Parts: sequence; structure tokens; C-alpha cells
Amino acid sequence: MKRYLAAIMCIGVLCATGCSQQEETTAETVQPIVSTEMSVQQEEQEQKEVEVQGSVSFADAGELDSGQQQLITDFLDRYYRSLAKFSMVDFEELFLDDALAQIELERQIWNYQITVRSMQNTDLHLNGYSSRLWVDSMEEQEDQSVQLRLSEYSVQNFVQYPDVEAKTDDLTHIFTLKQEDGSWKIVSHMTYDRLYWSLPEDFRQLMQSATDDAQIIANIQQNIEQITADLEENLTQREQDTVLTLPQATHSYDREAAVAYARQWAADRNEQWADYSMNGGNCQNFVSQCLYAGGIPMDIQGDYVWKWYGDTPDSSARATGRSASWSGVNEFSEYVQNNTGSGMVAVADAPYDSGEVGDVLLLGFNEENFYHAVIITDVITDEDGQVIDYLIHSNTINEEDYPVSAYGYTCQLLVKICGWN
Repeated sequence: MKRYLAAIMCIGVLCATGCSQQEETTAETVQPIVSTEMSVQQEEQEQKEVEVQGSVSFADAGELDSGQQQLITDFLDRYYRSLAKFSMVDFEELFLDDALAQIELERQIWNYQITVRSMQNTDLHLNGYSSRLWVDSMEEQEDQSVQLRLSEYSVQNFVQYPDVEAKTDDLTHIFTLKQEDGSWKIVSHMTYDRLYWSLPEDFRQLMQSATDDAQIIANIQQNIEQITADLEENLTQREQDTVLTLPQATHSYDREAAVAYARQWAADRNEQWADYSMNGGNCQNFVSQCLYAGGIPMDIQGDYVWKWYGDTPDSSARATGRSASWSGVNEFSEYVQNNTGSGMVAVADAPYDSGEVGDVLLLGFNEENFYHAVIITDVITDEDGQVIDYLIHSNTINEEDYPVSAYGYTCQLLVKICGWN
């Protein structure tokens, strides 16, 4: 039990905070070492057989032996195959026999992600995937277990978008491995990823205090049931028609320039700005940079300001420091809801299907607490021209052309950028 909690606690704070910024505060290509490649048959929504090509490999395995490498690639390959089929591929034999809570955590998260994707208006079955791994650190523990920190670069290909490669870069995994009967097994796994943010913070607190596997498993199941119900309610509300009246702005917003900036810097960092990836998250900082590149000037007028003149927190109406609204998701939401007069002109809660490229989506579990901000870089419509999905770019976990409908968050707030005064 303590081994499991140790892996949770080592990145628990980072996972729980998401991209909410507090005021005070690709590697070289080499030949794969170990690879698992296989084809699985999935049924599309029309029950059509499609062959899925997938691979998981180590680009740099460090000091991992072949058994450790195979264990990890098997685990991740089964995860992607589950997403391809919308059906759970068994993975229990990859874990220690007594890792019951960790097994249940993985099972519930995998099933939740399958549920999220299956409930959308788009076909989010995978018809291809590839994953490359790098070992960042490897440390042997006193009980002879091994704790690993890995970075993953992955590409997912969705049936709905056959010509689009949805890329995720610099995703961190924490594994603890131990030998059992001569074979390496997984003791625990955690990742800085939306799937593990999908459990509320009270669950994380319980994980650090509970001593009984049954208590933990019951809590996992209860929380997954609640957020699944919240997701269903959110999807129903999205389809309700709402009349949108756009406010007038003196100056226009250059959407194409904002998107061009997003595409240039999603997988990198512009050294002209600070990077908050390891300090609460860089997502809102990245989105603010995109808006600025689209012509929205910094706003230092009035009670609500939006600015970055330096890294020092400073929400005064002066051309100094950094406002919380520049780098914090909830603070940005507060700014766009309340700003009047000069500065950015936006609709803070526009109808979900009214988005355009360059608009912003804030993601979370309710409208009082958002965790992630992304910028829309492509709009997906059906044959009748109705919006059915958005492709986005984002930072912290760097993502390019990723369908926002595949996220695990239950609440999405569309911020429509109109221009500036």
C-alpha cells in the first residue's frame, strides 16, 4: 500500500493543480530498442471492420533490461488497443498480485476514457497509434523495487479525422516495478495526464490517508460514477440552442496569426516568455501568448487587467510584472467575464457550437474551477455544416491537432474572442 501511495504523492500536487497558475509562484531520433507492434480488429460505429496499426517502443531505454522494457510497452500498448476497440484489453497480469487498488484505478480510468470517447458526436475510435518512450530517471528502492520516470511522445489517428495526426509530447509517466516469481511486474503507475486529473481532489486526499484497499476502490468507483453523470449532463446542455449576440469591438482579432503562433510553439517554448510548465502549468500562459500574437494588446486599464511585462506577480494597473489573468485559467475566465472599456472584448460563455479558430476553451469539472486552457486551431463540421468537434493546440502536456472531445473533463467553457478596444 505504501509503495502505491509513494508514486501518487511524488506528482500528486502537480496533477491536482492542472494549469491553474498561482500568484506566488524532442529529443534526437534513435533506433527503437524494444517495440511491440500488432494489428487488432475494431468495429466502427457502422460495424465495419477496420485494421488498427499500433506500436509502442523505447527510443532511449537507459539502463532498463529487456524484461522491464517489455512490461512497459505491453502495458501502454494494451491501453491504446483499448481505445482503438472501445473495449477493455486485459492488463491485470502485468501487475503484482496484491496491487488491487492500482489495478482498479487503471481499469476505471481506461473505462472512463472509453466512455468519454464513445459518447461524442464524432467517431473517436483509433485507426492507428504510435508511442515512443524515453527514460528520464531510474532509481532502485530499499525493497528492491525500481522507480522510473519516463517521457512519452505519441500520435493518435482517429477514424473521424483520417488525415490528422493528433500529437501529444512530453507526457510524464511514473512507474514502480518489482520482480515477482522471477518476472517484472508493475507495482504502481501514475501519469501527468488528463485521465488522472479526472478524479477530484478529495479522492487524492483519501489516497494519502486510506489504509484499506477496499476503501480506496469504493472511492474510485464512486467518483468515476459522479463525473460520468456530470459528463452526460454537460453533453445534453451543449445541444440546447442559444442565441449569441456578439459585442462590438473597435479593433479586430487576427485569428490566423493566433493559430499560426499556436502551431509554431505548441511543442516548444518561446524564450521571450517565462515557462510555467513545472509551476502549476503553462497552458494559460501559452493561450495568452497566442491571443497577443493575434493582435490583442495587454490591458492595464481599469479594475481587471491582463498583462505580462515580467515574471513578478503584479495585478496593478501598471506596465509591470504579470497579472494572474495572464497565466491562471480561472483568473483569465474572471477577466473576460468582467472586463469593460479598454482591452480584450470577448464572450465568456458562448454557445459551445459557435467556436471559430482562435477562440479559447476552458476545461474543468464545473464552471467555478477550471484546470486547463486550449486554443481552437481547427473546426470540424458535419455534412450540414454543424460543428461537431474542435481540434486544439495546448501546452504543459504539449498537444497538436488534438480533438477536445477526447478530453476527460466534464465541463467546457467556450470563450469567443471578438477583438479589442
